[in-house]
Parts: sequence; structure tokens; C-alpha cells
Amino acid sequence: MNRYQVIENSPDEIKQLYKQLFEIKNCLDNVFRDDFNRMLPFADTLFDRWDKAKFLGFGEGTSVYDSCHVFGNVSVGNNTWIGPFTILDGSGYLEIGDFCSVSAGVYIFTHDTVKWATTGGKAAYDYAKVKIGNRCYIGPNSIIASGVELG
Repeated sequence: MNRYQVIENSPDEIKQLYKQLFEIKNCLDNVFRDDFNRMLPFADTLFDRWDKAKFLGFGEGTSVYDSCHVFGNVSVGNNTWIGPFTILDGSGYLEIGDFCSVSAGVYIFTHDTVKWATTGGKAAYDYAKVKIGNRCYIGPNSIIASGVELG
């Protein structure tokens, strides 16, 4: 059964909500295409990047896409851009400075499970802080492992 069959077989209030949601999505798609010449995932058009950064306690002027996953203790400075489809793992503490650009698809990890996996679960996870200084650019699809310091 596909999504449209599920909606068609749903109660009328669900059908109405779906129709309204679809209208909101189309409206936002048109605004982002016409005003910014871009097409984004629905959540990234629906939710404000600066509000998410503020909610997370990140610095003034910082933005973070809704599609960014944030775990643990993450600190981000002022005027930093966190792109879409990123992972900020702060389980071992992650610090990102001011005026940084963290491109789309970047994964930053402060832990690894190598020893845990290779010992059949006998060894603990390893945690190590990652620090990214001010004015750093991290290119698309980069992976930063635990214990790394940049800038």
C-alpha cells in the first residue's frame, strides 16, 4: 500500500490535514524556488535555521539546518553556518568556533566503537573531544574523527 492509498483509507480529518500540509509544502517550495532559487527538504523550509541554533544555545548569528543531527555536548560560536545533512556528535564534547562553515554532509564524531566492536563488546567506547577553531572551513562530506583539533 502506498502513501496515497493510506491517506485515502484514513478518516476525513486525516485527509484534510494531509491536504493542508501538502498546500503548505507547495507554498514553501514556490517561495524558496522563486526567492532563493533552491529546493530544500520540507523540514528545512518549514523550520528556521537560526531558531534551531538559538534553541541549541549556539552563538549569535549561527544557523543550523533542521536536517542536522546534534547529539551530546556541542558548543558552537558566533556566525557559524552548519549545513544540511550533517552530524554533530558531542558525546565526547564538540567545540566549533566563530565564523566557521561546516558544509553539507559533514560528520563530526567525538567517539568511536572500534575497540568495542573488535573485542566483542568487552572494551568500552572511546571518547575524545573535537575542537574546531575560528574561521575554519570544512568541505562537503568530510568526516572528522574523535580527538581531532583544527584551526
